[in-house]
Amino acid sequence: MAGCNGLFGGSAESSRTVESGGERTHDPADTVVDPPMVRRRVDADVPPIRPPDFERERADGSARERLSFGAGYAVVDSRSAAARLDADDEDGAVAAFVDATEFERETLFLQTRLVAACYRLRLCHVSWGPDEIETEYVRRLRPYDERCASDAQVFESRLIRLPVALDGDAINSFATGVGTGGCGHGARGASGAERDASADAAGSAGGDGR
Repeated sequence: MAGCNGLFGGSAESSRTVESGGERTHDPADTVVDPPMVRRRVDADVPPIRPPDFERERADGSARERLSFGAGYAVVDSRSAAARLDADDEDGAVAAFVDATEFERETLFLQTRLVAACYRLRLCHVSWGPDEIETEYVRRLRPYDERCASDAQVFESRLIRLPVALDGDAINSFATGVGTGGCGHGARGASGAERDASADAAGSAGGDGR
């Protein structure tokens, strides 16, 4: 489909996930720190924010099985494609975020990851080039007073606004780095304030944090 390039299972796109505490050596064309986004976290059978055609693409397996490699991606570069996103959006924050996007000069990037229930991710930065998008996270323990099962996994979906008009069909490479320290802020600042619309299975809110 033009305008939405997904990787929620087998496809022609390439991807890699890097689990490390070190610096990445690849330097794509541009990078933004703490980009504007909405995030939702949920313990459920399907991600809380789903790309167009998600139901069709997962027909031969559950969402968790299709995300066995740990991440799913979708590049949304038009309002018509954005209208086909599906989300658990009781408070309307996802819809409002999409509506505020100017697709003539901005692109939405949806990333879903399976995360160990006792941990949370903080998005440090997003980098992109004409045919690639990379994300960098740090992983942190959740507060001790938040109950969790050590062997459980939950979905974290982030809908991220990039300050560039990308061609979704041209993006064929995705990479994700997950570190255990802090975020390095060598890139330029964000184009807008982060919007946190996180909700876990119990309905509580939380942010990526600092």
